[in-house]
Amino acid sequence: MIKRTYGEAKSQLARKAAIRGLPVNSPVLIPTVNRAIEELMHEGDWPGVVDRYVIRVFNQNLVLPADLDRLIGIAVERTPYMIRSPWIEFTAYGPGLQKDYIDNIDGICFSRGETPTMRDIPYDEDNPLDYTLVIYSMVDERDSDGERPTMTIRGYDNNGQWIRTETATNTWVEGEQFILRGDALPNYVNSTNFYINIASIEKSVTRGYVEVYAFTGSEPEQLITILAPKTTAASFRHYYIPGLPQDQWTELGIRARKRFVPITADEDYLLISNLPALETMVQAVALKDAGKTVEYANHKAIAVDLMKKEAKSYMGRPDPVVTIDAQDEGFGSSVPVII
Repeated sequence: MIKRTYGEAKSQLARKAAIRGLPVNSPVLIPTVNRAIEELMHEGDWPGVVDRYVIRVFNQNLVLPADLDRLIGIAVERTPYMIRSPWIEFTAYGPGLQKDYIDNIDGICFSRGETPTMRDIPYDEDNPLDYTLVIYSMVDERDSDGERPTMTIRGYDNNGQWIRTETATNTWVEGEQFILRGDALPNYVNSTNFYINIASIEKSVTRGYVEVYAFTGSEPEQLITILAPKTTAASFRHYYIPGLPQDQWTELGIRARKRFVPITADEDYLLISNLPALETMVQAVALKDAGKTVEYANHKAIAVDLMKKEAKSYMGRPDPVVTIDAQDEGFGSSVPVII
């Protein structure tokens, strides 16, 4: 498996795009390659799509970085844990809803789906506080015309009501819009509304990271989420591990699947770097657009087969496994039977 950037592969991919190929500078080429990559990623947990990481979590809540899609394996202190899907907490014979630390449930990692933030806005029933949001931009984000990028946050205010705001052009929008101002001090902007819950975050592509904090006006700001430059619609995969210790950091070993992130520039790495497979899939996309569904399916099957062959070559041939089933023959002894 060879890592490749889009710039290294685009000339070969351009020859296969559309029915008669495309120029390397065609605005259609990158969207076509992105569609091909995304389709192939859905066909398997390929080498390069799945990788190994070390991650540190606080308390029992594991939040994957935005460029990771889901856990495939997890080990805590060199002990593998079982990953259970979200429905397990809602089945009649399941453990029930897991909310607080439970020391008798060990070895299980519960999937909790996705949210637009890494952490919830703090809430204490005994002492509810009103939180505004503070959005920090790290670098000068102005384009060649001096325009700054924007971000929209939708959610509910401290009264549980859906937030709608009026813009400078006297139009009403869902949520609240912010202009990112990393080019001048202060390099942050405050919300005009109080928030109790965030439902979605959308932003323009930026040069640097954007950080969102919750702030009461007196207590220290609390980090809610960090958005990567290419993130336009925030979404983070959450897991809950009740067997981890409270109020301390724990180091985990994980195998995780990468999330599809569209390429936008020559220096971007291809998530599918198997060039013969990607060329064939680019052809398949062109055939699909032309309405040739049979040819599309045939080309896609070839591309998937090329991916399987690369995976087999990369992973190597597994050692044979022999299972011994001890069967009692009634003579006070067990006869091993090889299955």
